[in-house]
Amino acid sequence: MTSEMKFDKYFLYGIDNMGGQGNGAPETCSGGQDDPCKNLVGSGKSCCAHVVMTDRGSGTQQSMYRCMNERIVDMSFSIEIDGMSLAMGCS
Repeated sequence: MTSEMKFDKYFLYGIDNMGGQGNGAPETCSGGQDDPCKNLVGSGKSCCAHVVMTDRGSGTQQSMYRCMNERIVDMSFSIEIDGMSLAMGCS
């Protein structure tokens, strides 16, 4: 199972627009008034979350974006999943 799949499984409850193509996740976030997730989901409580996963052993990083509930993103600090530390924030 890839790191991205582990993230999606762990945070399934906080990802908005599940079932959309690629989880409805944009390739990048512009932030501000043109937040693609607020437009895609139609909710002011969603944000385009930039997620950076770092392998604690090798230091390799993976970056991705997800449309998530902004409160989940704000509360999810200092998380580790199977040796990968996570940092995320609304763009």
